[in-house]
Amino acid sequence: MSLGACGDAGDTAGTGSDVDVTPLPIVARSDWDGAQQTCEGMMSGAVDYGVADGEPDLLVALGPRGVVCVDTFLVFENELGPDSLVMHRLWLRYMATLQELGPELATDQRDASLRD
Repeated sequence: MSLGACGDAGDTAGTGSDVDVTPLPIVARSDWDGAQQTCEGMMSGAVDYGVADGEPDLLVALGPRGVVCVDTFLVFENELGPDSLVMHRLWLRYMATLQELGPELATDQRDASLRD
């Protein structure tokens, strides 16, 4: 598998071989703590994503001016579309991040998504 740039969060073109599997950035609590605590209807301004520092179950949508919103993986999946290329890329990068934080976190998240 070749590694390529993730591109804009709204990008839906590309092939599976262009998927960026680098871990997501960890977003400092001071940056996400005061942000909108739901991402429902808020994802249009996102250009990248991260994981909330201290709360690995929370994803952070990042816009050009900083944090857009914070929410669970399930909400991100609902907002971005479970079958979209953006969601596929995000899932791979999220799993890579959780593997770095602790393999048990990735296993727990993978198991939870299979139950949903």
